[in-house]
Amino acid sequence: MRPYDITAAGEESTRDRLLRAASALFARHGFRGVGIRDIASGADVSGAAIYKHFKNKQEILAELLVGISEYLLDNALELQQEHKGRPPETQLRRLIEFHVGFALGYRDLILIQYRDLDSLQEQPRRRVRDLQRQYLDVWAGVLATIHPRLQLPSHRARAQACFGLINSAAHQAPGTPGLERLLTDMGEACLSVVPR
Repeated sequence: MRPYDITAAGEESTRDRLLRAASALFARHGFRGVGIRDIASGADVSGAAIYKHFKNKQEILAELLVGISEYLLDNALELQQEHKGRPPETQLRRLIEFHVGFALGYRDLILIQYRDLDSLQEQPRRRVRDLQRQYLDVWAGVLATIHPRLQLPSHRARAQACFGLINSAAHQAPGTPGLERLLTDMGEACLSVVPR
């Protein structure tokens, strides 16, 4: 499940409009620089209507960051099942392609994650960190089958470096021709490097 519909095609639910508006506003102004009225206005709903869906701004931030973390893990596990029995290099390519699609589709949430994760209350922040570790471990598990002589911390570090490369480039270079293919190839190249 996606935290909100990124296609904006057809009739979008009020909840999705609120999440989309909050995501854009948090990315532009930071969590602390945005008020509930700003979000309601951005979603073109009344201030009172927002409370039918969320208790407060903190709950919106939690929905965005926990939601995107669940989305990443759920899809990684699904890809792992779909490609079970195939060469690990194929599994890794599919994970990279998925992550590139995520990074290009959810640029705002990447920025919010980097900048505003510490604004989350303790319980949802711990949930996000736990989901992120599990997502990282899916990648590390695939890398361990490709490079069995390396230790788990090395695989985790390599996956983290790949995320950083993809997330940063997706955010900094929108509109670059062939960006999706370029990031996928760069992610693969990044993870093929084996330390001496």
